[in-house]
Amino acid sequence: MEKNISTLDLQNAEQQKAFDLVANTNNCLFITGKAGTGKTTFIKRIQEEINKNFLVLAPTGIAAITVGGQTMHSFFGFPMQAIGPHTNTMLSYESKCILEETDTIIIDEVSMVRCDMVDGMDRCLRMVFKTNMPFGGKQVVFVGDLFQLPPIIKSNSADAEMLQDLYGAGTPFFYKAFVLKRMNLPKIEFQKVYRQRDEEFLDILNKMRTGEVKAEDLELLNQHVSKNFEEQDFSVTLTAFNKMAEKINEEKLCAIQSEEFCYQAKIQNEFKKNEAPVPEKLRLKVGAQVIFCRNNTGCGYMNGTIGKVSELGDDKIQVTLESGKTIDVKEVTWDNVKSKYNRQTHKMETQVVGTFTQYPLKLAWAITIHRSQGMTFDRMHFDLSHGTFLPGQAYVAISRLRSLDGLTLSNPIRPYHVTQNQEVRVFANSYNDTEMIDDVLGAEKRIYQYLSTKDYDMASKTCLILMQDKIRKNDYRNAALMAKRMFDIMLDDNCLLGKTQNAQLLKDCSMTANFLNAVICLYGNRYEEAIGYTDMVLGRRTCLEAMFIKGRALYELKRYDEAYDVTFQIVSISQEGEEKKAIDKKLLLFEARVNEHIGNPIAPFCKELFALCPEFRSTYIMLRNEFQNSHIGILYDKEEEHIELLEAFNDQSLSQQDFLKKTQECTDEKELKMLRRYLIKNMQKLTPLNLRDKLKKNFS
Repeated sequence: MEKNISTLDLQNAEQQKAFDLVANTNNCLFITGKAGTGKTTFIKRIQEEINKNFLVLAPTGIAAITVGGQTMHSFFGFPMQAIGPHTNTMLSYESKCILEETDTIIIDEVSMVRCDMVDGMDRCLRMVFKTNMPFGGKQVVFVGDLFQLPPIIKSNSADAEMLQDLYGAGTPFFYKAFVLKRMNLPKIEFQKVYRQRDEEFLDILNKMRTGEVKAEDLELLNQHVSKNFEEQDFSVTLTAFNKMAEKINEEKLCAIQSEEFCYQAKIQNEFKKNEAPVPEKLRLKVGAQVIFCRNNTGCGYMNGTIGKVSELGDDKIQVTLESGKTIDVKEVTWDNVKSKYNRQTHKMETQVVGTFTQYPLKLAWAITIHRSQGMTFDRMHFDLSHGTFLPGQAYVAISRLRSLDGLTLSNPIRPYHVTQNQEVRVFANSYNDTEMIDDVLGAEKRIYQYLSTKDYDMASKTCLILMQDKIRKNDYRNAALMAKRMFDIMLDDNCLLGKTQNAQLLKDCSMTANFLNAVICLYGNRYEEAIGYTDMVLGRRTCLEAMFIKGRALYELKRYDEAYDVTFQIVSISQEGEEKKAIDKKLLLFEARVNEHIGNPIAPFCKELFALCPEFRSTYIMLRNEFQNSHIGILYDKEEEHIELLEAFNDQSLSQQDFLKKTQECTDEKELKMLRRYLIKNMQKLTPLNLRDKLKKNFS
């Protein structure tokens, strides 16, 4: 059943479409939008209203704490340097358990995420879940504005050299990841701005964001230059440089002739000091200007509210706002959280592993642009005396304001301050492609209704139908992507044989057309033709899907030794190639069937299939054949309960069809688990040699 989206802003079509994609598909997507368009609010809402288990990650500690998540590096065990195809990641057992129960991973502040991190995450998830579906079959929602702060990589470093070698020149934005190039990624840009109401100001901000400001726009902004700037109360200075902000704050604090108080934070268990949202040692004087770094509407302040310290004591801080309202500030606690799955409620929960308790204040005569993300100011002085050093910084700074009336500038904004990365501007042309988004939404809803119930046969059939729809529209690229999705999803493709008997072959001679013709021929029972088309594909490049098609066609032609050789090559390339692939469930099943026909043992494959797909009943039949051919029965404790299937397994008078029917009719999971447990325990009596053992021997 589709999830209700009526609680969203009914006038916000983009938010409704994004909600639909998250709720009713497992397709990945990118959510973007200008500052103040409600991206953070949307993240919170989908977690509250969609019946899925979410994991929230961010590139930096401060960003992670803001959204109540973890850093990508800490969760996946990434090293601090660039991540390549052979980089080892240290995914903890705890993280693996969390991922088992996670449906959707949200990556916030994705503008600062590098493409190698995205590919590293994909590789890790595929290997953990033994599937070649992107991100191991998990839905990933990327959230952020690429026109804001970009990923940072030190120029002329080994990391920069490696990233350029892998991904080419330019900034390593997340969307350059190889995994994202192999899918249709809907890119939804939220349009409605909730922060600013001034249409003229909004127009300038939009142009600053995309680097398209005109001379008259800069002229309007530069009317706010104040060379003899006299600091106003409750106005904050933004600067691109941390040292500059610290210098201004230190000078201002020292200039106040009153007693200084120092408030020490309380840190418990795991909490990195450099990721704290406020100072560990908060130094204040009466008269100091401060900024609140936490939302608390009940007490009258929000993240970004400016005030003046009006009274201090050993355990007391009083702050007066510009409105005249006085707030008795209380300590608050920030949690360092890790996700944990609750097996009783079947929900993902956050486990607090450390806390940081401090007054939610910072000195605020000046703060950095990076630190200002997520804040809103009524008045702001933008210090451009030392310029900016990253694209998007000027836009981030100016967009913190509610209106232009609150802006003062130390120096004029020049065109080079508001230049934007040309790559991002080109990429942004694909935002809100309604036709593509609707197409993905419609197709993925059809697939997800079966994937969500683990009905891999119907999901695969749906992919094959959608592939043929794309071919009829001459959309060969997306037809090939859908075929790839089908091969990633499928377990047993016997359900597809004969389904394309009436499909016409493509007359195009391209490699994509040859690949699609191979698919049509395989599932149209034209096996010799399928082999011919795969050979044309494989003559130009290595393609594991084409190799699988060839192996399956050889198998159906009963050329089992040749099918074995192809399977051997697939496993070899998957395990030893430049880009490792998972030995997924369809390949495990195919390995088992090929080995069964040439007289090799299949028990190791069946053991892996039990782990990956315990609901797949044909595994029991293959093993029963193996045990019967070896004249072995299962030894089990006859005093135990739930042994009916064990007795049936050993019953020589019961046909395989009747035994399969018994397993399909069995609704007692305890009985099925009992059967699997004793099968695995008794497998050691079968000959252990298998295809992968032979592979290792051949390599040695």
